[in-house]
Amino acid sequence: MMLCQSSWGRVLGWVLALCMLLSVGCGGYAVRLEAVRVSVENDDLPQAAEAIDALILTAEAGESPENRDLPLLLLERAAIRRAMQAHEAAVADLTQADPMLEVLDLSPDRAGDAATYLFSENRTLYRPPVYEKLMVNVMACSSFLAMGRGSSAMVEARRIGTLLDYFEQTELVDHPMLGAAAYVAGMAMEFGDDRASALRFYLDAYRRGDAPGLAHALARTAWGTRFDTDPDVLRARAALGLEDGEAPRQAPDDELVTIVFSGLAPYRQPERIPVGMAFAWMRANVAYELGANDAAYGRIVAEGLLTWVNFPVLVQQRNVYGRFEVESGGIRATARRVADIESFALRQWELDRPGVAWSAITRAITRVLAREAIQAAGRAAGGAGQTIGFIAGLAAQGAMQAADTPDTRTWTLMPATMWIARQPRVDDADRVVVTARGAGYGSEQVLDLRGARAGRVVRVVRFFD
Repeated sequence: MMLCQSSWGRVLGWVLALCMLLSVGCGGYAVRLEAVRVSVENDDLPQAAEAIDALILTAEAGESPENRDLPLLLLERAAIRRAMQAHEAAVADLTQADPMLEVLDLSPDRAGDAATYLFSENRTLYRPPVYEKLMVNVMACSSFLAMGRGSSAMVEARRIGTLLDYFEQTELVDHPMLGAAAYVAGMAMEFGDDRASALRFYLDAYRRGDAPGLAHALARTAWGTRFDTDPDVLRARAALGLEDGEAPRQAPDDELVTIVFSGLAPYRQPERIPVGMAFAWMRANVAYELGANDAAYGRIVAEGLLTWVNFPVLVQQRNVYGRFEVESGGIRATARRVADIESFALRQWELDRPGVAWSAITRAITRVLAREAIQAAGRAAGGAGQTIGFIAGLAAQGAMQAADTPDTRTWTLMPATMWIARQPRVDDADRVVVTARGAGYGSEQVLDLRGARAGRVVRVVRFFD
């Protein structure tokens, strides 16, 4: 009996140690980023940059948990630097983070790997959903265009093309956000004199929806090619009022393209979800089956041993601006929304949710079975061992439930929407004024045009509200 008590003492000691470890754990990524987020909300970008710099220095020194957040922290700093018009520094962050980012794969054959990541308390490098990875390249491409670095913008455009090919195999293939990404890539290729690649991107973009200047860009790049009779090209020509055989006008010699990024995309937070709801989400995709755990799930639920699971959910943020006006040299234009990143994120999350539910349920079953194993060993020991086994089993399940906190890291400062305005550029205009308007809200940003080279110029502006 002394041996049994000693064994159970070790079990209780392990459980106590685990609980203590969890109790002193960090408060999560949102807590670490709070000073940055508050500074951004107060329009104090220098203070936000200082706070994110401190986190990145800690990450680069290899200190935990920031070292596992490094690619995500670089994305956050890039967003701040772009808002400060520091595009050179921003693309340095984006291009450093990009190769570190392995997209989270929630396909059925990789669901086990996803479970380890999604419920690992941030023990691995950040792995983004695909739409975040796409926005890395869209933002880098637009920043290179704003700096006049055409060849670098073309490199990012090719990366956008690779991701667009991926989405061709998904249910999101027709989402307008993909059209916006293709449009930006097409501009990069056209400005870099790669007409054939520009045409392919413009066709891809126009098939998903129109945008300022897109119909004309498609018609002029298709003119004189075998695509001139493509149904989408003919549709673009009709929208422009072009007659059969009539050549579209050439690209303008002087043009101002303003790309506006606004708002904040949804973020993740953990919630307790009834196990029945999570199971219904999982069953929405027949590819996810519990297999050998199916019988265990039925018994555990029937006996009331499992009533809820930890689950990561997406939360929408308050975004107030819905209209953007651009003025330069006395010429005004209204930007048109070309990408609703928020709706794209929510739609992708619905598609990913069965895999996440599978991960949550299978891990919850493992917790309950572990508790039952400890309690069964206690019953076999009899006497005091039975009581200790019961307590240890409950403590073990509680500790594992506390440990089973979803990874809620997300690109907090990623924009929710993207807008584009195109207008003639006035030779002596030295600035661009972008005015944001919303219900009871308004803001204005002034961008410098001095020193910009002749011809077409791109400017990028960021509003966080």
